[in-house]
Amino acid sequence: MLADAFRLIGLSGLMEHYRDEAVAAFTFADGLADPMLDEGIEVDTGLVRGRDLRMTAAAHLYNVTGDTVWEDIVHSESVCASSPSTLNDSGRNQVWGTAAYLKSPRTIHYPAMRDHMKAAIISEARSQEADLIDTRPSRRATDQAPAYFRTGQHVDRTIIAHAVTDDPADRDHFAKALALEADWGLGRNPMNRIHMTTAFTALASKRSILEAYTSGSDDGFPGVHPGHTPYMNLDDWYPAMTMGRPSALYENSVPGDVLNTWPIGECYFPSRWVWAHNEFTPRQTMRGKTALLAYLYGISGSLFADGFETGDTTRWSVVRGRRCIVGRSRQLMNTSG
Repeated sequence: MLADAFRLIGLSGLMEHYRDEAVAAFTFADGLADPMLDEGIEVDTGLVRGRDLRMTAAAHLYNVTGDTVWEDIVHSESVCASSPSTLNDSGRNQVWGTAAYLKSPRTIHYPAMRDHMKAAIISEARSQEADLIDTRPSRRATDQAPAYFRTGQHVDRTIIAHAVTDDPADRDHFAKALALEADWGLGRNPMNRIHMTTAFTALASKRSILEAYTSGSDDGFPGVHPGHTPYMNLDDWYPAMTMGRPSALYENSVPGDVLNTWPIGECYFPSRWVWAHNEFTPRQTMRGKTALLAYLYGISGSLFADGFETGDTTRWSVVRGRRCIVGRSRQLMNTSG
């Protein structure tokens, strides 16, 4: 995957280095007496099996080598080889391997599989993510499955569906869902607060997360490192320590019985020390958000292009129906309500 990323941005030396390392690792794993292809690990957005990782690696290696042996492995492992099938459920997760193949720059020798993959990702994007904006009062699109960590934003399938669909109506629907989900983390939430730390950024004066259990508290500057989202958990995970007991933060609150009487989306306590409440972790709170914000930035064009730097103070996003004003302070303000 990393080799393919370096291919995309034109760093051929790094692409070749990580390609060769990936081939060596793949060859070693495939040569094991038991490569554990049906073993898996739960990563909050579905169980990832060994064969899902094998398919994903093969898809990226096909992209960077063009060797059809890798494409054949994708075909042998894909659940969509013969018909559209669920890509992500409690037993597997082939979302990112599918994305790699759908966006391959190489000749596609399995067009039927590609069409099945495309149909599957669009269907799942709708049913598991994007269509939820029409039924949830919050208008959020995040996948319901990993919702225990409510500050996480998981719209991976909608991102991919937006990138591959040929239907303009679908594309608009997916773009709207992505924008609404991004809005939630950027302030359209019960706290009316950006769900990230912002110290020493252009957003530092805005309502945001002031304290979190993360890095930067002793580096010579006030505040913790910016861009980190805590999970704001309220359950006690390790009652033997105050650090593992969020209830210590709200046990004397009025009204009492916080878990049942307070709007859960407003339950943030600015503490740097209670990890069970305010820890920042890439897995739970930043994987999906990073993908979402990076993709929206990518499809909206360069907001700070030469025209802006030479005097233009307003540029418009190409995310249909979402207007963004950019000022010289490089602050991004959503004006669509």
